[in-house]
Formats: sequence, C-alpha cells, structure tokens
Amino acid sequence: MFSWVGKLVAIGQQRQPKLSDLPEPPQQYLLSSSWSRFKANAHHRNNLVRHLAFTFRPEIIMQVILNPLCVALDYAQPFLMQLFLRFITTYTKDPSGGLRYGYFLATCMLLTSLAANMVQQQQDWCTRTLFMHIRNVLLTMLARKTMRRKAKNSNDASGSDDKNTSDGRMYSVITADILRMSKLIKLIRAVMMVPFQLLLGAFYMERLL
Repeated sequence: MFSWVGKLVAIGQQRQPKLSDLPEPPQQYLLSSSWSRFKANAHHRNNLVRHLAFTFRPEIIMQVILNPLCVALDYAQPFLMQLFLRFITTYTKDPSGGLRYGYFLATCMLLTSLAANMVQQQQDWCTRTLFMHIRNVLLTMLARKTMRRKAKNSNDASGSDDKNTSDGRMYSVITADILRMSKLIKLIRAVMMVPFQLLLGAFYMERLL
C-alpha cells in the first residue's frame, strides 16, 4: 500500500507533483469502505466502542492471534541459543556425537528469526489497518454531524459566529479523541503481550536456574 511513496519521490525529482500523480489507496482502506462496514453492522449501535469492536472483529482477532505468536518467537530465539551453547560445550568434551544436532539447532534459529520478523511485520500492519478503519469511522461521524448542523442552522444568519465557534470546538474535540484512540490502539500490542511475556519469561528463568 505504501509503495507509492517511491514513485512520488521520483516524480518530484523530475517536476512539480500534481494532485493527479497521487494514486488512490486500495478499496478496502477507503473511508467509504470502513463506513459501509460500520453501518452494515446492526449490533451494539447504542454503544460506540462495542459497535467498533464488533464491526472490526477480524482485525482484533488477528491481533489476539499474532501477539502471543510474536512473544513465543521472541523467546524461542534465546532458548535455542541456550541449547546451541550447551551443544557446543558437550561437543567440545565429547565430539563423538557428531554435528547433526548442532546444524539442526542453527537451522531452527535461522527459521525462527525469519518467522519472527515476518510475524512482527504482519502484526504492525494489522495494527495500522485497525487504526485506519477506526479513524475513518470517527471522521465520517464528525463530517455527518457537522453537515447536519450547518444544514439545520443555514437560515440562521445572526448566529453565524456562534455556529463557526461551535464547529471549531467540535473539530477540536473529535481530533483529540482520534489522537487518544490512536495512542490506545498502539498500546494494544503491549497490553496483550504482557501476560505471555511474564509466563514465558518465568518459564525461561526457571530453566536457567
């Protein structure tokens, strides 16, 4: 999705970029797509948080799956390293066992490192996707409410200053809410990882001691 940056930079080196040079994002990440999913979900409409959680539950489920997997892969690497160091110590004392087990551990360490990087990238992408959907819904709700207020007060010319002030306050409030929501989404990974990190960390320390 973000490969358009390189093309835009290349165009900027040749000439002044135009609005038509900006490519359209994929359909599933458009504001209209997020809003359509939100409106199509008829559950928990009286509660915004539950409505958002139920609408974008596939993205949340992916977070639940990928976060423990990230923790497991992160702790698997030092665990394999410990086994590899024990193998080296054993092989130094008695080389008759051969190097097959050592090659196996080295291969497992390499594959675990590659898998950890891939899962980490996927988890980061799922977090950004969830944030984009929630931000799109909140921005759409703001635009709808603002347009309704302007349509309702369009004939009230005497209160134009108050109306503009009220709209400005509304924009400020929803912007602050969006920023808080983005910070909360970024903390989802850390909050979900803590229990698994404590369990695996305790298990690992117990094996070391």
